[in-house]
Amino acid sequence: MLENLSNSERWFNGHSSDILPHEIRVSIDANIPKLSQNESKFFLINISSSQKEIAFLLERFGEQGAKEQLKEFTVKLMDAYGKNFHREGIGGQADRLWLAKWEKNRYSHTRLS
Repeated sequence: MLENLSNSERWFNGHSSDILPHEIRVSIDANIPKLSQNESKFFLINISSSQKEIAFLLERFGEQGAKEQLKEFTVKLMDAYGKNFHREGIGGQADRLWLAKWEKNRYSHTRLS
């Protein structure tokens, strides 16, 4: 099991590309000082590139380069997303907690009869 964990894709954010799964829960649970009692403490965002976009990135940058390009895009996107909350005292990466994970396989759901 530890071997599987060491080979699995790690979580990332604007500061690190090597965040372990157990650190995610701890980070989210501890992220309450700046939030009021009535504010949402968790949002889930899915960034899902089209097959055409992925093919373009793979052709241009190769597999590892495409992954890094998508991670860089995610950092920029999360910066813009956070700024749109228009909260005083929330400026850059150091003021926001967000965590992301690269997933190579798309999930599909089938309807059960």
